[in-house]
Amino acid sequence: MVKRFRANLKGVVAKEDGVALLIVMILLLLSGLIALLSGALFTIHPWLIAPVVVIVIAVCILIVVAIRRPRPLGVNTGREGLVGQTAVVRAPLEPKGTVFIEGETWNARLDTGRAESGEEVIVTQVERLQLKVMKKSKEEV
Repeated sequence: MVKRFRANLKGVVAKEDGVALLIVMILLLLSGLIALLSGALFTIHPWLIAPVVVIVIAVCILIVVAIRRPRPLGVNTGREGLVGQTAVVRAPLEPKGTVFIEGETWNARLDTGRAESGEEVIVTQVERLQLKVMKKSKEEV
């Protein structure tokens, strides 16, 4: 069983995260300037901090956008998943009979004409517990 992960995010990046990141960036820049002015032996140059912070912000935004990008819904199952599928006629359709599809036998009604046992038909609609089908054209075989 496959479960989907959904992140519950408000906006592209939460306001609180952006403010916290801005505060950290300012503190790093200020600490670099203070260290530079005081003549410390080991300092991080302020012009190195700014690009790193910008790159980190860009990567965070890309990750959030990738998580929030709509994904196609999973496999279509159940009655809705039968529409468009190919079924094999079990009992002749004149216009009512039975078809075999995905391991199950269904009551079916052919829109026009007649279909013999073993012929392939395409499901066009599901109404309650009966499939509406049409003959598979020669090009589709």
